[in-house]
Parts: sequence; structure tokens; C-alpha cells
Amino acid sequence: ASFYFFRKNKDILSGFLLGIATLIKIFPCFLILFFIKEKKWKTIVSFIITILIGLGLTLLLFTPALVSSYFGSIGGNIFLHAGEVSYFDQSFNSFLLRLHFSSDIRLLLRAILAVTSLFLFLKTRSKSLSYFGLIFSILIFLPSFAWFHHYVILIPLLIILWTKTTRSIEKIVLLLIYILTSLHIRSPEVFPSSPIWLFSHPFIGAFLLWLFAIKKTSYNIQPIGNFR
Repeated sequence: ASFYFFRKNKDILSGFLLGIATLIKIFPCFLILFFIKEKKWKTIVSFIITILIGLGLTLLLFTPALVSSYFGSIGGNIFLHAGEVSYFDQSFNSFLLRLHFSSDIRLLLRAILAVTSLFLFLKTRSKSLSYFGLIFSILIFLPSFAWFHHYVILIPLLIILWTKTTRSIEKIVLLLIYILTSLHIRSPEVFPSSPIWLFSHPFIGAFLLWLFAIKKTSYNIQPIGNFR
């Protein structure tokens, strides 16, 4: 909704909705980077005011210690949680866990890939690709976990890439990526010794989508220091 009103030049409403989303979930706060890139100062101010009012109202109902404990707990669970080998966790962290990487190495690789992805999507001239690429980076690469329902955020990126693709072979690749990311094995426990690619097919599809998107951003990259 924030991006929709951004396209409609409703800057204050765009910032307000992003602020509300951030108060509900922490991750949307990273999207403010997109509006900083676009120099949408009204959106940024509206976002900050919404966050401050929301926190102020929260502090009227709950003690500062409880609010601080909540954010500390949720932050640890999102960024520092050990992760799960479970088939239903399709985060980058879980993929690395299946490969038996240590916790410190997983955290380092997640940070490197997430920051790299954020940088590349912020540099592209395509506003839609930049915005939804940031969402992808934040929800799939950065956190300790990403459940199947998180993968719905790939749909806008798939649609955007489909509209930017004219070659038949690329459309076939996107269809295969869609199948990999949307396929859901109902009872994975019937494959007790399945290879890693089978238990990680949604993430592998998402990673291929990321590579496809990065290829597209390379055609629309902006010079360093020029974000206009």
C-alpha cells in the first residue's frame, strides 16, 4: 500500500502506512531506504512521526521495560535465532544450517548477502524492481527464519520480472522458478534421507529469482553517487 500511494504521489499517506506496517512488523522499516534514495522527505517525516506517535501510545499502555524487553526479544528471534532444519523454514539461514555451517558463519554470510542485495536493488533505476527487491532481501536473506507463507512476497517481483522479459527462454526460466518456490510437499517426513536440494527447493527457486532480478538490475544500474 505504501508503494501504491508513492506512485500516486501521496507522500504523507505513503509514509503513514509504512509507519503502521513497521509498528506491526519490524521488517518494513528497512523500506525507508527506498524513500531516502528517492528523496521523498515528506514520506520520511510522515514515517518517523507515525512511529513516534505509535511508540508513545504504546508507552501509555505498557511500561518502558516491557516494551524494551519485547523489542529485544523479537530482535533476537529474528536476527540471532539459531534457525531450524525443518522443511517449512526456507530462509537462507536454514539452508546454510542444512549444509552444517556454524552459527557465526551463517550470520556473517546472511549479513553479506543481505547488504549486497540491498545495495544492488537500491542502485537500480526501476522503482518497482528496487522496492520489491528490497522486500525480498529483507524477508528471505536477512532473518533467521522464513516460513512458506513469507514466500508470497515473491509474487510482485515475479510479475515485475515477467513484464520486463521478452525472450521465451527467460519466461520459461521464470515459470520454473515459480514452480520451485510454490511447490509444497505436504508430508516431507516420508523422505527421511532426501537430498538437500529437495528439502530446500523453495529457497533454491528464490535464490535463482534473485540472480534473475540482479541480472535485470544490471541493465538499469545508476552511477555511484547519483540516485536521481
